[in-house]
Amino acid sequence: MVRKKIETGKWHNLNVGISGHDIKCYANGELLMEYDAGRSLKGYVGLWTKADSVTCFENLIIETTGRREVVEF
Repeated sequence: MVRKKIETGKWHNLNVGISGHDIKCYANGELLMEYDAGRSLKGYVGLWTKADSVTCFENLIIETTGRREVVEF
């Protein structure tokens, strides 16, 4: 588990890179987590927040080789 203080009341950039079954997660350009899922993650996307938080998502962009899709909320 990574504990990272995140300033409230402002936007943050979250990036998740997936290659095969390896995952790398970044917050504002800083690598926070690496994980081996043990299986292919092709086709899976999810967003999750804690139940007591107020969270907004904007500009969800899903990129694969040769394809880029923007998800509108």
